[in-house]
Amino acid sequence: MANDLKALVLDCTLKKSPGPSSSMLLAEQVVEALGSFDVGAEIVRVVDHDVRFGVTTDEGDGGEWPEIRRRMLDADIVVRPDLDGTAVLGLQDGPRATRRRAR
Repeated sequence: MANDLKALVLDCTLKKSPGPSSSMLLAEQVVEALGSFDVGAEIVRVVDHDVRFGVTTDEGDGGEWPEIRRRMLDADIVVRPDLDGTAVLGLQDGPRATRRRAR
């Protein structure tokens, strides 16, 4: 029976593609492990995108965070297999704060 679960793996390495990254290696291993459970997964290497720093869910001016955020909200599982994701952690607070206010 096929599994409809989907995962988003956020690789928050500080190294842009195509440079080697230990967190990308971890991300690839997570995708492989999830695949063994028929979970579809994709990796987003955040540093390769135009992510604006700030405290809102959209810092405007063409930033790519709103699209990454949408993919996070659409995923059943979100994984961040590294320790360098502090910039993304601040942005993740935006969606949580939005949900709290909406209740």
